[in-house]
Amino acid sequence: MTESEFMSFLSPGSYLVTFDRPGNRVGADEYEFDFLPEMWKLIDIQPVADTKRFRGKVYVLIDGGTISNGSNFAAALKAYCKNAVFVGRETGGTESGCGGGTNNKLTLPNSKLILQFPWL
Repeated sequence: MTESEFMSFLSPGSYLVTFDRPGNRVGADEYEFDFLPEMWKLIDIQPVADTKRFRGKVYVLIDGGTISNGSNFAAALKAYCKNAVFVGRETGGTESGCGGGTNNKLTLPNSKLILQFPWL
């Protein structure tokens, strides 16, 4: 998908949205990874000036209803935000993990079993 194709979804006008059957993920992961380089061109991340940074505690409320990218966000806070305090229980997930769509597949060499797990 090109940047202009992506932007066409954000502008007024008609476009087609297709909903697939649940469980039919053939090719979905490849599409996500093809899309990521274009997506990063649209994002401009600038660091916050040190004088404007919040230095207090950040309380993060989580439980089994915190799923998908909510779970990813909590994991990122735990890794990078030393002043984060987590209140609640373990975040939720699904049969394919809780990776916000960033799941990886591994085929075991002898048994040929396919394992699917989230990247975070």
